[in-house]
This record gives sequence, structure tokens and C-alpha cells, in this order.
Amino acid sequence: MNFKERLESLPNLPGVYLMYNSSGRIIYIGKASSLKKRVASYFRSGTDFSLKTATMISQVNKIDYLITKSENESLLLESKLIKRYQPRYNIIWRDDKSYPHLKLTLNEDFPRLFLVRRRKETKDGARYFGPYTEVGQIRRTLRWLQRIFPLRLCKYTFSKDAPMPERKVRSCLYYHIKQCPAPCLREISQEKYQEIVNKVTLFLEGKHQELLNHLEKQMRDVAKKLNFEEAKKIRDCIATIQNMNERIDFKEIKEEDLIRKIKITRGLSELKKVLSLPKTPLHIEAFDISNIFGDQAVGSLVVFKKGEPNKSLYRRYKIKTVTKIDDYAMITEVISRRYKRVLQERNRLPDLILIDGGKGHLSTAVETLNTLHLPPPWRGLRKLPVISLAKEKEEIYLPAKSEPLTLPTNSPALQLLQRIRDEAHRFALSYHKFLRKKVHFESSL
Repeated sequence: MNFKERLESLPNLPGVYLMYNSSGRIIYIGKASSLKKRVASYFRSGTDFSLKTATMISQVNKIDYLITKSENESLLLESKLIKRYQPRYNIIWRDDKSYPHLKLTLNEDFPRLFLVRRRKETKDGARYFGPYTEVGQIRRTLRWLQRIFPLRLCKYTFSKDAPMPERKVRSCLYYHIKQCPAPCLREISQEKYQEIVNKVTLFLEGKHQELLNHLEKQMRDVAKKLNFEEAKKIRDCIATIQNMNERIDFKEIKEEDLIRKIKITRGLSELKKVLSLPKTPLHIEAFDISNIFGDQAVGSLVVFKKGEPNKSLYRRYKIKTVTKIDDYAMITEVISRRYKRVLQERNRLPDLILIDGGKGHLSTAVETLNTLHLPPPWRGLRKLPVISLAKEKEEIYLPAKSEPLTLPTNSPALQLLQRIRDEAHRFALSYHKFLRKKVHFESSL
């Protein structure tokens, strides 16, 4: 199903829609008398959005929606959800003075685009885009725009009639690496430069379809002139912009599901904080061992992506090298088998490994991982965090820490770890029971 079909599949009913960014954070909550019409209006080509709306749409990665019985009910639910989750764009709609903007200096013959912390209250002839809530993201967008639609980066003051002296730009790195069209040396006319400015403006206004139409025409024109290298660059730019909308997912949810998802997001954020992880653990792998007096011993691996189980990645391990009751040796076998294969296939390692057990179980897992000689950038446990969760007191053990970490029972991080640990235990136990039944059946024949 393509993006247009997904939009058409939305219900023509009243409700509330929630927009998320790529980090899974809610950035805007809105109400609608018709979810189909309202959500589709954000992606209709040719729509002249406000700067704030265009900025928000460029960050949307997923849209959830809740159907209500009436428009009045959607109004009440919208208010309730905004108060509870404080989405960034609902907040900055009211006060955007403290958020950064992009400034396009249209008052200059050869405009520049750069980040500013505040927009001037008095008109200065420049065009402001924003506000933006994610400074890192907008800096990446700036770098991307500079590669695709290069504008000058210098702060020199010059005009089309009075270019810069050549001696002043001989040391300009951007000019030499072709990241600047060099209007200071009259390498580009003001008219051609303005074409680049127009493309940047269309992109920042959210008028992507209009920009795509312009780029497609330009690609055909340069191809007719046999300038295939330039045509390829334009084609790649078109593909990048087209993928911006196609990446958005739509899903109907219930309010109780929303509460659960928000709790998961909070749990992941808290895990990053309390474990001092380099990034949010969106990919977690958990292990458990199941056996009765060493009989039919098995191990399990469960994988959670963004706090949700990804059952297609679950794995079961029948213990092959351990014949007696030795959980530590079994952990060694399962961990070794798992990550030897990961290394052989050059697959991505998880953001966090969770072991069901106490300090001894954790030490065994760490020692096993150290013997695998993980190549850069995987070497070192700072790049591959490993913890264990003991059942009795629900204590979290960390490498090189003598005392366990204890979180309150209502901690979203602890509850998420418990859920993942219990799922690993359930999966191991189900495999263990299956093998025991199989042996019993075969022995009765």
C-alpha cells in the first residue's frame, strides 16, 4: 500500500490524531471531525502551510489516531491528551520565542541560510522558518540542504555589481571543494543563484510536490543536453524528497494502548539515564536458561525493538555442550553461539543485552563476550552494554559495579526490564516443555 492509499484508508470519522517523530516522541496532537480529511490536508500538494506547520510535517514519522463518538468528544480527548503528554508543537504554538529558527537573508543579493536563536521583532528583510524543537535535527537538515542546494556560507558583504576581490577568496575551503557556487567570483549569476534560493524556500515551506515537479522538469532538461551526471544528482535528490512521505506509518490505537506506548517510551528514556547508556536502547536482546535437573536444557533469546517484542527475531537454543546442572556454562554456550553468528553475518549488535539472573550470571556473560574479540566499533562493553536482572529482589547488576541497582517498583524502566525478562523466561519454558513432551511421546512408542 503506497502513501496515498494509506491516507485514503483513514476513517471518515471524528477523532484525535497523534504525530510522532523518528524517536517515537509525540510532537503534536490534534482533533478532527473527519480524520481522513484532516490528516490528508497536511500532505496535499500545493497547500500553502504556515512556517510552523511545514516545519512540524517535515519531522513526522508516524501517525496514530483514536476514533471518538462525536466531535465534542474528540475536543475533550484532545485537551486531555495535550495536558498529559505536553507535545512540543502544541506548546510552541503558544510560545515560540525560545526556539531556534532558520534565517534566509532575502535582503541580500546572494542570500544565506543559517540557524538563529531568535527572530528579530522588527522586519529586517529576511525570511524566517521555524520554530524548531530539535536543534540537532535542523543542523543535519542544514548540512543536507547545503549538499543538495548549495548557498554561500561566508559572511562577506558584496553585491552583484561589486563582487569580492579574488585574493580574499583564494583560501575559501567551500569554494575549492565545490560546496559553494562562488558568487563572490561571479562563478554564478544572480538569476541562477536565485533558482537555488527558490528551491530551498519550497523545501522549507513544505511544498515538496511543487519542488519535485520543478526538479523533474530540470532533470529532463539536463538529460536532453546529455548532462547525465547532473541528471543523476537531481534524480537522487528527487528520491530523497519522495521518501520523506513514504516513511510515515498510520495506525489506529485505543487510549489504553496509547498509555502503554507512552509508558514504554518513558521506560526506554529512563533506562538510558539510570544505566548511563550512550543512546536510548531501542534494540534489546534478552536471554534465559530453562532446565529441570539438567534435563532437556534450553536457552532462549527474545528481541525487543522500541520496547515491543519482535517475534520474528526470537531464537531457541538446545544446549549441546553441557550435560550437568550448570547454568553458567549454559549461558556461555548460548551467548557464544548467538554472537559468533552475529559477527559472522556482520549483523548489528543490540543497544543492550539483558541476562536473567544475578551477579554470577552477568559475570559469565561478560567473560564470554570478551572472548569473542569483537571488532571495532564493537570492542568494549561501553559499546555493548550488558546487565542482569535477579528475580527475588528485582535487582539490576551492572559490570564493574559491586552493588546492584535498585529501582522503585513503579519505575517504567524496571517494569520494561521485567516484561522483557519474563518474556524470555516464557519463551524458554515453552521450548523446554515442548522437548520434554516430545521425548515422552517417543519413549512411549
